[in-house]
Formats: sequence, C-alpha cells, structure tokens
Amino acid sequence: MPKFLHVKVDGDEGEKVDVKIPLALVRSGLKLTSLIPPQAMEQLNSQMAESGMSIDFNNFKPEDIDELIEALREMEINVDGSKGEKVRVYAE
Repeated sequence: MPKFLHVKVDGDEGEKVDVKIPLALVRSGLKLTSLIPPQAMEQLNSQMAESGMSIDFNNFKPEDIDELIEALREMEINVDGSKGEKVRVYAE
C-alpha cells in the first residue's frame, strides 16, 4: 500500500510546489483538500475524471479514505498547462 501522496507543481515563471503527504495523516481524518494547493485542485479533479476515477476532492468524506488509498496504488497524473506549468500527482 502506498505511504505517501506527492503533489508537484512547476510554474511557468519558476514557481515550485513540492508536497509529500503521509497517507497516515489522511487516515487520521485530516482533510486531503487542505493539503493540495488551490491552483492545482481544479486540474487534479479534471485529470482524475479523465483517468476514470470520479473522485471529487472538494466533496471528499472520511469514509472514502481507505478506498482512495487503495486506488492511489497505480495512479499517476501529469498535467502540462497551456502556460508551461506542470503538475504531477502520484503515490509511492
């Protein structure tokens, strides 16, 4: 089972976000949406839907945690924005 969720953003003007979220925090009830930068949330939800995973992180409930963690095992999301920004979300 994955231990960490990584969210990485490289902006077009040199901005960088590198978040390593221990999934144990998610299990303890911490809201996942509070850990993901707002500028990445819309792209994350969109890419999840395109990957066939209809999880809307804005409506995430604590009872969904175990199902989400299991689904993260093989998930990887890569987004190349129109302005050169890159977003990568993956679990390891």
